[in-house]
Amino acid sequence: RRAMPKVTIVTGGDAAYYPLLEELAQSVRALRPADEMGLAVIDGGLEPAQAAHLASHYGAQILQVGWMFDIAPSRVKGRDHLKILTARSFLNELLPDSDVIVWVDGDAWVQDMGVIDMMVAAALKERLVVVSQTSRYSEVVMTLQWAGFGYAKVKAQLYKNARRAGLPEAEARLVGDKPTFNAGVFALARTAPHWAAWRKRIAQVLVKGRVFTADQLAMGLMIHADG
Repeated sequence: RRAMPKVTIVTGGDAAYYPLLEELAQSVRALRPADEMGLAVIDGGLEPAQAAHLASHYGAQILQVGWMFDIAPSRVKGRDHLKILTARSFLNELLPDSDVIVWVDGDAWVQDMGVIDMMVAAALKERLVVVSQTSRYSEVVMTLQWAGFGYAKVKAQLYKNARRAGLPEAEARLVGDKPTFNAGVFALARTAPHWAAWRKRIAQVLVKGRVFTADQLAMGLMIHADG
């Protein structure tokens, strides 16, 4: 009989986010016990007692991480929680015993484990599982600033962040009219090639771009520009 893949749901936060992290942990454990699904939390500034509670009550593995990239302290100004965004592109190295890693932002929760199971099934095919922020319910799919004579300036999130990060115009245009993917929930197999491609793009956009948006912009570049 084929062994079941080891799946780990990962999240992260600081002391202020702790109530949300616990709600997420509760939702996971209400649907799947610790021996069937792993849970890990990137410590972005938790109090020791909070980290201990997540570990003892929910079987969470607490991950202590650094910035992972060369980022000057003046750019983060004590916002240690931002290291969660840069460190999560290394989850395949931080969780070497996991077959599939599912990231869920701390302000979300799992209502139906069938959704996670669907994500895992697709991730096992070495695909990135992520949802576009543009859907059939979106009234506006791209923000434009209209000018005269039918011209408009692109104000799309990926394009704006790409130009702010100092990317060449030609490269910014590769994502300029493309949808943003919501990096708040995604799944990847630990062996998928996306991790290295994602880190390469994060390193590129961190040179001049904002730390806060670097990982989501890099994900868009990895998908739309790198294929």
